[in-house]
Amino acid sequence: MSAQRFRTTAGVLLILSSASLSHADTWPQWRGESGDGIWRETGLIQSFPAEGLQRAWTVPVGPGYSGPTVSDERVYLMDRGLDPTSGEERVLCFDRHTGETIWTFPYLCVYENVSYDAGPRASVTIADGIVYALGTMGHLHALDEETGEVIWKTHLVDEFEAEIPTWGVSAAPLIIGDRLLVQSGGTTGPSCLALDAKTGQEIWRGPADRMSYSAPTIVPDDSGTVLVWTDSTLRSFSIADGTVTWEIESPKVKAFAARVQSPVFNREGDSFLLSDFNDGTRRFDRKGEGWTEVWHVRGKNERNTEGLHSLKSSPLWINDHFYGMDSYGTLRGLSAVDSTRIWETESIVPLTRWSTAFMVREAEEGNRVWMLNEIGELIIADLTPEKFQEIDRTLLIEPTQEAKQRDYLIVWSHPAFAHRHLYARNDKELIAVSVADDGMNASKK
Repeated sequence: MSAQRFRTTAGVLLILSSASLSHADTWPQWRGESGDGIWRETGLIQSFPAEGLQRAWTVPVGPGYSGPTVSDERVYLMDRGLDPTSGEERVLCFDRHTGETIWTFPYLCVYENVSYDAGPRASVTIADGIVYALGTMGHLHALDEETGEVIWKTHLVDEFEAEIPTWGVSAAPLIIGDRLLVQSGGTTGPSCLALDAKTGQEIWRGPADRMSYSAPTIVPDDSGTVLVWTDSTLRSFSIADGTVTWEIESPKVKAFAARVQSPVFNREGDSFLLSDFNDGTRRFDRKGEGWTEVWHVRGKNERNTEGLHSLKSSPLWINDHFYGMDSYGTLRGLSAVDSTRIWETESIVPLTRWSTAFMVREAEEGNRVWMLNEIGELIIADLTPEKFQEIDRTLLIEPTQEAKQRDYLIVWSHPAFAHRHLYARNDKELIAVSVADDGMNASKK
């Protein structure tokens, strides 16, 4: 297939996909159905019951940071096993209605030189009957959705000279058509790989560059390109053949800085924001086959700034404004036109370094946002240019994990939002909670 034909086909598929997303209620990959952190369901509760949310089911799991993902009928998760001393990582598959275990796939995975060694990081990706699971030390498995049997597997270190970063391999795989894209970088290893989704055979590879923790992100237009944010550079690749269509340096100000969040696009797909722990936030607008920087707002450091220095949680772009968690736990609203700060609130989470909350926008054009903060509280809020308005909050799941620079336990795992349910995990359990407005979760208001 020619590059031009691939781009045209990709654009048509994207349009058809977008037309059906209003009915979609699955969460098959990192940040949802279309990877943009938007939850496209209706019929949800407006506030929480006085007695809190009731669990539909609970199952025991081992430790890990990997957020759950959800297909039509199943929920997937990775963990370190119920006995973390076994040296295994596991891929788990549950019935979404009951929590019953359908299959478990364990494999040997010895952690070496990894900080925060409590378990796998990347969310499982599901597409066309195949489950793609990428582990902390670079093990990549494609498993049969029905049985959990191995279809193909590879190891990024052994096969592609990947170098495991300080906090382990964390960038979730991305499916685009018949291709699986993964960050795979190293000093001499390819920064990005496109593999045949059915066989695992290499299709193309990007230039050498060390990997970050940010998942590849499809550009939501008809250009047939994907953004990959590595340790030093942001690149746009042609999905067809791996040609670098545009790139810009994004050097880390401090060696230990982590890039976890994703580039965030506006609704039209012709502009995106890139927010960095040390480097602040930059806006890029489409220019031909590439992008041009519109503004770059960076403070003296991540604490002394009027902009946004996000780390674990990707911002949300709503109309002419964007909203994001700063690197010390402050939620800020800013103008997308020039990055002027319009408000901030310190009410979301305890304020400390790397404190965070994971945010999902409820509808395509709405301001209603769901947040799970790192102490396990679920918050519903309206984010508008005028103000932050908290609607309600409740304890969703108990935090269980110790973290540096904390005198409290944390939850650092992004929940899934599907079938009018929330699916969340800590280091001991995976839970499903209904948030459907069906009388079962009657509002306290």
